[in-house]
Amino acid sequence: MFIVFGKKAFYAIFALLLVLTAATVSLLLPPEAVETSVSAPTGKTVWVIDAGHGGEDGGAVAADGSKESNMNLAIARRLDALLVFLGEETRMTRTEDISIHDASASTLREKKRSDLENRVGLVNSTQGAILVSIHQNSLPSSKQTHGAQVTAKKRGVPRSRMRCSSR
Repeated sequence: MFIVFGKKAFYAIFALLLVLTAATVSLLLPPEAVETSVSAPTGKTVWVIDAGHGGEDGGAVAADGSKESNMNLAIARRLDALLVFLGEETRMTRTEDISIHDASASTLREKKRSDLENRVGLVNSTQGAILVSIHQNSLPSSKQTHGAQVTAKKRGVPRSRMRCSSR
């Protein structure tokens, strides 16, 4: 038996699942697992919501032609509204379909690198940051890769050994 949801219900359910997953991860990880470059005041958490891609970099394209960057932004806006409703402090990396690269970047490669560096800079400059980066990954060549994916990095662990859980 399958349950069919409309786009709005799907995004709302997805945003709720993201919040629940992030809250569970933040409760289960020891305090030293959350790493920012600025020491956070005790008890203060700021949810940095990253709507992946944007601007010229649309990301993956769905079968119906929808760009990943637009889907990510729609989910990020709903997640932001939900967290604010719950009394949480939030920051979004972008609020419209743009890249946040420096004006000096000219090629697409330079723009992507600059965009990523600026996103990392925003997270690192936010005290008590917990990053939720939203993407719609696609790997049609694999029948085993599907569903939600959560990645967490512990302090002192190289990026090459990051934990990744997919369902």
